[in-house]
Amino acid sequence: MSDENLLSQVAGFPLQWCWDVQNSSMTCSEQLPALLGYPKEGSLTLAQLLASAQADQRDMLKALVRDVYQKHLTKEVRVTISTEKQRFVALLCVWHDVSEPHLIQGTVEVLINIPSEQIEFELLHYLFVKAHVGMLVLDAKQRILMANQEFCRSTGFEANELLGVSAELFGGNDADPQMYQRIWLAVDKKGFWSGELLARDKQGLTFVHELTLQRIQVRSEKSCFYVAISKRLDAAMTRIDNEPENPEDMLAPDSSSKLLAVAEFKQKLNQHFTQLPGDRTMVLVVFQPYFSKNISTSMSHWLIGNRLLALPNEMEIGVLSQDLFAGFFIVPRNLGVIHQQLQVLMNAICKDDEQLGEINDIDIKVSLGVSILGTDAISTTQLMSHASQALVGSRERGSSSIIYFDNRLQKKMDSKQVLSRLLDKAISANQIDVFYQPIIDLRTLNITKFEALFRVNLDTKLPYNTQELIQLAEENGWIDRIDLAVTRKGLIDLLSIQEHFKDPAIQLSVNRSMRNDRLSHCCLEDTLKVIMDARIDPKLVTVELTESSFLADVDRQMVWIERLKKEGIEIAIDDFGTGYSSFSYLLNLPINLIKIDRSFVMDLKMGSNAYMMIEMVTSLVHRMGGKVVAEGVETAEILHMISLAKVDYAQGYLFAKPISLTDILAGKLPHNFAQHQPVLSSSNVRSARDIMLREFPRVSLDHKLGTVLEKMRNHPSNFWVVIEEGQCRGILRDADINAAISPYLETDSEQKRDVLTLNRRVHQILKKGGYESLNQTSEVDIIKRAFQNPENKLVVVTGDTGGCVGIITPDILFQNL
Repeated sequence: MSDENLLSQVAGFPLQWCWDVQNSSMTCSEQLPALLGYPKEGSLTLAQLLASAQADQRDMLKALVRDVYQKHLTKEVRVTISTEKQRFVALLCVWHDVSEPHLIQGTVEVLINIPSEQIEFELLHYLFVKAHVGMLVLDAKQRILMANQEFCRSTGFEANELLGVSAELFGGNDADPQMYQRIWLAVDKKGFWSGELLARDKQGLTFVHELTLQRIQVRSEKSCFYVAISKRLDAAMTRIDNEPENPEDMLAPDSSSKLLAVAEFKQKLNQHFTQLPGDRTMVLVVFQPYFSKNISTSMSHWLIGNRLLALPNEMEIGVLSQDLFAGFFIVPRNLGVIHQQLQVLMNAICKDDEQLGEINDIDIKVSLGVSILGTDAISTTQLMSHASQALVGSRERGSSSIIYFDNRLQKKMDSKQVLSRLLDKAISANQIDVFYQPIIDLRTLNITKFEALFRVNLDTKLPYNTQELIQLAEENGWIDRIDLAVTRKGLIDLLSIQEHFKDPAIQLSVNRSMRNDRLSHCCLEDTLKVIMDARIDPKLVTVELTESSFLADVDRQMVWIERLKKEGIEIAIDDFGTGYSSFSYLLNLPINLIKIDRSFVMDLKMGSNAYMMIEMVTSLVHRMGGKVVAEGVETAEILHMISLAKVDYAQGYLFAKPISLTDILAGKLPHNFAQHQPVLSSSNVRSARDIMLREFPRVSLDHKLGTVLEKMRNHPSNFWVVIEEGQCRGILRDADINAAISPYLETDSEQKRDVLTLNRRVHQILKKGGYESLNQTSEVDIIKRAFQNPENKLVVVTGDTGGCVGIITPDILFQNL
């Protein structure tokens, strides 16, 4: 029977097979071996069954069979069967019945015949050649191996002209080598890159195209290949880089004109880009004016140049072609300011000028295509490309308008303008509200302090949230005003809160953003003055500083940090883990409190990386004498886990949302949350494992005293744990070493005896005692009793096998009590 007849005969009929795991044997339908390419065999093996699948599907099938067998499942999968004579798609069903644990059973059902690999190759090649988008195939060195018809058509090259040529051929005249290097690095790292770039055709004209690059690794080849898909977006930029140096109808730049020739414009653009301050951004706009009457190119340039004379000097305008202009300006990173500058440009172009006389009856409409550095572009090339694409969309509107590269940005900007105006008005009118969220001490479940939080009620139907308003305040430089207003009101309200709860120990935590402090240089100075002017003890106040903004300029802040600490004011790092997360800062800064960001807490799982990070940070902060707050505690399960991690305080919706002073005084918030006691860790007693030092100074019995002395110079410790075969053999103290070498120092015999002395071994001077060994499960009370013996200066912690796994000093024990 021919292969075609066999396929048609069994199509739609599942062919059964059964694999006996114990005996490594298979039984199957008589047609199955021939169907899978083994016509001379009466049966198959499981390996032959899986090997009949297409190569890239075999690993998947092996994993599927293993999963079915281990978990007693039933699974179906479509696979491509490829034999020497035929290829088809089959439905493979595999199941494992618990009642017959030694059997794996399944069926193979032919679904559809598919073309041979040769026909498939010819089909794919045809699709590549005839595709409606430009396509290239490149080798590992980015040289062109294949180019399809559409790419040749859009660039003007013949296919044979491109073979072996580097892809750099198509880079625009302003191509940034570093940008292309970053693109290729991204392709090699992630496997693909997609974005918009400028390119050049065979005539050297510039155009905008959407480019997708993909890295492909073929199994049979050691090196990789790249596929480039190019879609030409518009031709608005085709003459930017190719204008004649002295076009007859181009307005020559002079002292009375705001317009620059293209070369000078591009030079200034790149110059300002390289010198851009860190707190500013660059905005590039491409525009094409539309005149109500037909006028010459020279007249249009004269009109535009005349109307732009009133623009600020910071705004540079250039002539890109006969009917295309571009401009750029440097502004703060604020959408409101950006839009205002663009409005000034558009009004200047469209506004009538009475001094023009009869020419004044020519109406001008203009649409501005806008791109913003850092928002939708990272280079001058991208700025020009994205602004040009935005302009293409604006032409459909038929009226003067400002169109951003991403239209969503325009909607967002319009909303921001309204909210910014209302927020500024509320701040100026002192209409800031303060809500308070309690911070709970997990030892007592009492409220230990309140965090004062900014709130405001704006007169608008636009949707907004507090975080959005804070961001607006930071962008506009108003955050200092908000922080000070919240701090002043919080310090006043604290007295009422303490009186209500009859607890004078309740503290206040206030936020200070240093987003704008590099300009004002007075954030912490103002904070200290406001606190000292209040009628409360400064020791009741904690100042929370956002990790990223604080650590970005920590050296300059240290003077005021010390001033705050001197007055007893506590310092907290807020949102820990979202910024720099540098543990070296924690070790060197006088910080009292670390607030773990809610992003690490809200979906906390036992044993997860987030849990281990919280446990590690808490242990470190405790050893430094600080405390830890977990934010975002919303469930009893999370409360249980942070208590297991020995976190000191909790803050979150499980206890209370931020609440107004009115509601607090109305009794809507309890002082104690004892109802959560059952979910806390069952024991607050720590074991030796929880508090021990895992890294400690150690030497061996055979170490020479000279080696130990060298270690002493590089390590501040005054004792060394002597470890041999993983177990503690004793404690070597500085006094022991000094006693062994001091008789010969500063004497006439020193030079003769020092070599002999320094070559002595540790075991020769080691004394017994001075420490006690305890298992790592020993509780704190047992550790305290060990130190009641005055001879014990150290506890050596042992593991289950008796080996030394850590040490505890009296100082460490004291810090963890």
